[in-house]
Amino acid sequence: PLAAWTIFDPSINSRKPVGSMEISFKLSRLDVKEIGGFGASFNLHYRPTKKVNFGFNFKTARKYNLQGTLDSIQPVITAQGLQLFPVRLDVRVPFKLPFIAEFGVKIQPNDRVFFDFDYRFYNYAKAFEQLNVLDKTSNATLATQNIGAKNVHLINFGGAYKLNQKSKVLFGTGMTTNALSNAAFTPALNNTGGYSFSGGYARRVSGVWMNVGITAIFSINRTIPVAPQNSFAGNYKAHGFTIGIGFRR
Repeated sequence: PLAAWTIFDPSINSRKPVGSMEISFKLSRLDVKEIGGFGASFNLHYRPTKKVNFGFNFKTARKYNLQGTLDSIQPVITAQGLQLFPVRLDVRVPFKLPFIAEFGVKIQPNDRVFFDFDYRFYNYAKAFEQLNVLDKTSNATLATQNIGAKNVHLINFGGAYKLNQKSKVLFGTGMTTNALSNAAFTPALNNTGGYSFSGGYARRVSGVWMNVGITAIFSINRTIPVAPQNSFAGNYKAHGFTIGIGFRR
């Protein structure tokens, strides 16, 4: 979504002076061509007994300075009347991804079965308060997108059961909350939160584990009420499924 960000939210500062003219950003397009940032990850693993494992992971927030161009239109009053002229500006967007904290536990009561639980916290509320599009030369703010994101909570539970020395079945389920506020919600970023249920089969052939799995995804029905700040009022859901194939030694 960052590579082709269309600015459409009515809450955007949609008109900014440029000299004696004004540029409209109501239907503008931002193409990001350069991206880069640094972060760090800290991990802790504790195994009090042979059957119980605890893990903790923390990823720092990562700051990015997105570089690209903003295509828009500039209305100009001429002798022929109001005309719209295309405008392309070199811009940058200060952007950061949230810090992530994760905790997990694995319990293996015997050699045939194990269970694991995982909780992840994404600090979107602080990272995605708003995005500003800045002129690359003057650093003037050309457009502002208020995101008003919410923190995301992801809970996973799963495990595996060994049928024999060469095969096992896999199972799991998960739940996640939504991140986008009603005002920032769009059909392209159908962010509703929801549940997932998965199952799989793994078999060892010539020393290589081959597995196939399928995950069914059921979104939570989300209603965006009719309001001036909400661009896409309506009822949304996004069910689906994924299929995965893997190999490992």
